Amino acid sequence: MKTDAAKHAIKKGLSWPAAFFNSQEIAKQLGVPYFKLFLGVLASGYSNAKQLAFMANAFKAIRVATENGDSDTGVLPVGQVQGLIHDQPTVAELFERIMKEAKAAQAKVNAALE
Repeated sequence: MKTDAAKHAIKKGLSWPAAFFNSQEIAKQLGVPYFKLFLGVLASGYSNAKQLAFMANAFKAIRVATENGDSDTGVLPVGQVQGLIHDQPTVAELFERIMKEAKAAQAKVNAALE
C-alpha cells in the first residue's frame, strides 16, 4: 500500500545493520540458532543474501503494521489480489455474500455426505 512509511522504506533502500537485527528476530521465531541462519545466508551468495536482507527488514515493517495496527511506521502488504477486487460492497453486503457462500459450501458438503 502506498503510504509514507512504504515510500520511506523504498527511498531508504537496504539497511544491512537493520537486516542483521531483524534477522535475529526471525531466527528466534523459527527456533533456529542465529549462527546457523547467518551461515546459511552467507553460503547462498551475495544476491540471495541481499534479497533475504530486504525480506528481514520488510518482515519487521509488515509486522508493525499488521500486528500493531501502526500504518504510519509499518508497511501494509498488498499484491496480486488487488486485481481480483471488482467492487466495494458495504459491510452488510459483504456479510450477506459471506453467508450465502458459506450456506452453499455447507450444502455441497452435506450433499457429498448423503
